[in-house]
Amino acid sequence: MQFQVTIPTAKGDDFITVVSAESEAKAKRVAFESEAFRNLGVVKKGNIIVKLIEEQPKQLVVIDGVFPESLPSDFRTNPSYLAKVDEFVAKVSGLVPEESDEGEKQIIELGTKINKSEKALLGFVKQVFDAETAEVSAWKNDATKRIKLLGEARKSMLAIFDERKKERLATVRTLLIEELTKLYDESKITADLRKMDISALVLLSSITPSGKLTKRAQEALNTRLYDAVRIQSLIDKRVLIINNECFKEGINPPITKEYLGDAFLADEQVFMAKLIELVEAELKKARESR
Repeated sequence: MQFQVTIPTAKGDDFITVVSAESEAKAKRVAFESEAFRNLGVVKKGNIIVKLIEEQPKQLVVIDGVFPESLPSDFRTNPSYLAKVDEFVAKVSGLVPEESDEGEKQIIELGTKINKSEKALLGFVKQVFDAETAEVSAWKNDATKRIKLLGEARKSMLAIFDERKKERLATVRTLLIEELTKLYDESKITADLRKMDISALVLLSSITPSGKLTKRAQEALNTRLYDAVRIQSLIDKRVLIINNECFKEGINPPITKEYLGDAFLADEQVFMAKLIELVEAELKKARESR
């Protein structure tokens, strides 16, 4: 502790000094026995006065003026504001206050100011966030609405294409049927054999830009027609065989192909065996009816 020691002298001038001591008594002795007092060559007169010097604690940390009191226009874009916060936090975190009444007073005052600054700064953050959120939200809504028009445009595009595709395929089917009918007629294919499935040929690629069947589509029809022509030829040939056999045996009207069932289009041996069987049955029936 520090004491101010005043020693009255016979000359009328007081000897005043400041000493460090553990108590007032020691402070008196240190001052009285000091070399400075002895060198004066004066005699003490009266009581020595000792006064404790109360040390004023140093200012802890200055916060006044460190942070803005109102929201700056560049609060979000200027990094210096948060840099000051980081710097101040570092100072306060390492602060060791003096354990005295004055120290307590100062640290409470500083704490109050820190709390005020914290609330103000958080308020600034909220103001900036709210303002920018509203702006971004409006932008988001507008951008989302406009971008979603891409999806609507896509749906519209596909719908138009699908409709035109249906119309185009309907035209393809009509052309295929017309061409197939012509081929059937030219090859004299009977109605019961006109059963070609043309679904696999109903393609956008089966028609030219000018609206005609492509060469490939026509060739595909001819290829499929071959089976009908082959069967028609076989039918005609076997009907002729049936008629000839019936004519030779005097069977009139002749046996129809329906009587032969599946054997009519079976291999030659099965067909002939069935035909002979039916002819003999007809002859037997004729003999029995006489």
